[in-house]
Amino acid sequence: MKSPNPPLSRKPEERIKFKYLVQMLVWAKRKTGRPSSEIVGVILKKGRFEVDRALIASL
Repeated sequence: MKSPNPPLSRKPEERIKFKYLVQMLVWAKRKTGRPSSEIVGVILKKGRFEVDRALIASL
């Protein structure tokens, strides 16, 4: 019988972006002491360029 939710396979670029996003979240939380939800909102709003730039730099 097949599983109703097959495992997801991610592209290497997606994994790198996610890893960088989590690192950015942890760093910002330590630095500012603000709630994670607020930091994630800022990252998603203003940080997309930063995440993409970090991806290119890491390759």
